[in-house]
Amino acid sequence: MLPAQLDSLRAYVATRPAPRDGARVGGGAGAATTVLVVGSGKGGSGTSVIAALLALSAAAMGRRVLLADLDEHVGPQRLLLGAAPVHGLGALRRGVAPEALLVPVSATLSLLAAGPTAATPDDAAIAPAERRALLRRAASCFAQHELVVVDAGSRLDVVRAGLETAQAAAQAADGNLAVRLLVVTGSDPIALAASFALVKSVLASDGPDHPCPPVDVLASRLDDDDARHAFEHLDAATRQFLQQPLRFAGAVPDDASLAVALRAGMLLQDAATGSPAAVAMQAIATRLAVPSPAATARSGRTASTPRHAAPGYLPGDGALRAASLAYSGSPTGSAR
Repeated sequence: MLPAQLDSLRAYVATRPAPRDGARVGGGAGAATTVLVVGSGKGGSGTSVIAALLALSAAAMGRRVLLADLDEHVGPQRLLLGAAPVHGLGALRRGVAPEALLVPVSATLSLLAAGPTAATPDDAAIAPAERRALLRRAASCFAQHELVVVDAGSRLDVVRAGLETAQAAAQAADGNLAVRLLVVTGSDPIALAASFALVKSVLASDGPDHPCPPVDVLASRLDDDDARHAFEHLDAATRQFLQQPLRFAGAVPDDASLAVALRAGMLLQDAATGSPAAVAMQAIATRLAVPSPAATARSGRTASTPRHAAPGYLPGDGALRAASLAYSGSPTGSAR
């Protein structure tokens, strides 16, 4: 009977429908869960506050939201939201179920903290390979939510680990989970160059198991006009040198009152109420929390287009030069 069973399995694999374009990054408009991996190429961009505001805004709209803090130490999200996780990521090694890692923040928002807790300080010493494996186990909780916001910070290895975790969850969810990358940037040339480098690095790891998801850009501490201007420069550079179109997610203005309240020790959910940053994020969350068609994952690029063979591609320090030239308005950057 065993040979017959093997033949049957081979026949099924050979004849089953091919996955839809983009399915490996989580399907499309019919996906039940959206995972937004929030990262930046430069520290100090406000990535953690942006991720928390996004999660709070979506939860306020009644969506079931999970905020995942990938910081391997005492992550910022537990401090921003006043949460006290009992279990860190290392608890999975001790047989704790992934659901036990979730800490309720509100009726519709939960926090998953990957770092150690006061009771388990040794969890900070988990090796990188094991941490990635544990993150994939914890991601089994993603499909239980409508929106998952992953705070990946500004470290490239953490951003890539967040994307790999989300993509593994998408594969397990059989097209019911959509993955997007949200790049948080400023308008200065260094911030734009760092954002360019982040997108370039994500594209460099593009492959069957880790495809590049659609990329949205959110401008932090900028008004709408400056944000749109900065985005156009960055988008021009990624289109010309990486063949990767970007999408403008919106802008969160500089909010001095929110910063003062946080420094005074207020929790973000209290300090942000009615603030300009929270109002701006509400509109952004409305757009980002809805899964987009899978076709946007590859818009503007065909399978036969060599990603790094465009005329004028700058090797080596090309990321810095491309974004800096684009921001300065040089014709090389195809910016306005």
